[in-house]
Amino acid sequence: MKNLKIIFASFLLLALCASASDNNWEKLFSPQDYEIFFDFKGQKVDGDLIKIWVTINYFRSPLIIEGKRLNSVKFLDQYDCEKFRVKRYYFFGFGGKMGSGDTLIADDSISKWVNIKSGTNLDGLMKSACRGE
Repeated sequence: MKNLKIIFASFLLLALCASASDNNWEKLFSPQDYEIFFDFKGQKVDGDLIKIWVTINYFRSPLIIEGKRLNSVKFLDQYDCEKFRVKRYYFFGFGGKMGSGDTLIADDSISKWVNIKSGTNLDGLMKSACRGE
């Protein structure tokens, strides 16, 4: 059942990112162990709400899933720039960089709104998304 869900979610990801080669990933920042990219061209804006794809590449990921190292994650977040909160729509983990390679994690459940604490990594992501930079 778990493999079936990963296969389904992988096809869902492909459908959602059909124009992945057209994505214009921009590096936001790169701390010591990872780098974070936004797809500003693919963002959807509705008032104070912004949906945007995020990719994180890990330089030295300690996480091994079914014998394979997790090297990147890709997720679709919706940021509420007025109320400082976030909702996650999709989350995928991959064996390769920039969402390539085997799909190791697939979660297509939609989270509830979560308030963002000031000074956290999520706060930095939200501010970048809301400013569009």
